[in-house]
Amino acid sequence: MGKNSYLLKAIRDNDVTGVKRLLASGKFLINGHGFSENPPLIECVRPEGSEIDKRCDILKALITYGADVNIAAPSERRLTAAMWAAMTGMTEFLAILGESEADFGIASRDGDTALLLAVENEKLDVVKYLGQHMSLPALNHRNEEGVNALILATSNPGTFSGCCLRALIAAGVDLELRDKGGRTALMHAIYESNSPAVEILLHSGADANAITGSGKTPLTIALKYKYFGYTNSLKLMRHGGNPALTRVDRAHLHYMVYRRIKVMIKALVMNGFPPVDVKCQRMISSKVHVTNVHLPPVSPLAAALLLGRTDIARYLIVNNFFTNYDVTRLCSDSGIRHLLGSQRSRLQRRFRRRKLRSDSLEILDFLSKKPLPLFTLSKVAVSAALTQDMAAEPSSSGTGTGTRTGRKEWDFGLSFREKVSYLGLPPALKRELLHQTSSAGICERCWDEIVLDEKERFEPCSCGYCEGEISSGDDSD
Repeated sequence: MGKNSYLLKAIRDNDVTGVKRLLASGKFLINGHGFSENPPLIECVRPEGSEIDKRCDILKALITYGADVNIAAPSERRLTAAMWAAMTGMTEFLAILGESEADFGIASRDGDTALLLAVENEKLDVVKYLGQHMSLPALNHRNEEGVNALILATSNPGTFSGCCLRALIAAGVDLELRDKGGRTALMHAIYESNSPAVEILLHSGADANAITGSGKTPLTIALKYKYFGYTNSLKLMRHGGNPALTRVDRAHLHYMVYRRIKVMIKALVMNGFPPVDVKCQRMISSKVHVTNVHLPPVSPLAAALLLGRTDIARYLIVNNFFTNYDVTRLCSDSGIRHLLGSQRSRLQRRFRRRKLRSDSLEILDFLSKKPLPLFTLSKVAVSAALTQDMAAEPSSSGTGTGTRTGRKEWDFGLSFREKVSYLGLPPALKRELLHQTSSAGICERCWDEIVLDEKERFEPCSCGYCEGEISSGDDSD
């Protein structure tokens, strides 16, 4: 038996009188040096019963007789008394330790502090207490994986996550701290599909345009990995998220056309997503039987026509959302025309219930007969020049989605929106380049009714349907 065995037994039995008598005898090692068993202080904060009041009295007695409040258990993790109390949710113990000037910022061998352990074990009262009694550097501490308390709180969507985030933010935790991969708490919340956490962080001032070393922003993460749950993407754009910021993953709009997520198409257009040609043959071939036809990088408009999304095509046309491909090759591309011609009867049968006014081939014929105004051609030329360094190349994985630029390192140059702002362009051209026109705000329920050969005044719409509050439906075929 160890020299402290009788003392440890008295602590486990909650024998306050016995503990004090043994401590007064001076025959025991109060800090347990040289033994593999837990020091008395550590044993005290690991309650095995419900008599917390007695344990608090024992803890005070141990501290009075010289127990080291920062002593760690001899186990591999080297957890202190404060860490054990945080894990078990014993705020009473933490208060006593805090009054005795315990250091809550000490980290275990894994790099975990009492705060990180409290968040991991969902002990909200402990988080609130520590938030008021820890220094700011300790609150922002990151473990060996680069994860701090704020990032950890976004991991498990639920009531605790929201309450914990509010407590940490109120305590002054840095919203922009990053893990080893350069991801912020907001990015983690998006990866975890934690919409309440995204809302809390955005309203608290988290940077919606933070960018990682690999060129990802919160919005590009939401668009690429979480586009089925597009509410977070809409939230980000409402809080200033710039879809035209990065030069990677440029196929976002093409994906939204493919999935027919109209609320996201409208949001991207209205928030200045630039028209870019992207190689997406595999995506299109999943809907259209492409045989012996090699498609070059195509525009969102060409993708909409090939996929039979004629309502989306109309919306893009009235917004002059044309790329260089649209004005130089679309109408004369024999491959596109061949595909539309061979698929025409099938497309008509497939979409006959929607009573479309014209199919994709008729829209293409209309574009070939209607010359574009010089202003529109100038806009396309300027847009093509500004997006030249953003044009995606085929990815190395062979998926044909065109998500890599071929650069070894990320280039933090000006974004498309910044270029438009700095060039000193005429206001009308600037509005067109950023799609800040009334046509961009057409109600989604009216896209089928757009008549291309008539001049029409479009009124911007901000109804719940278009804002994503009411599902617009994912009509993928």
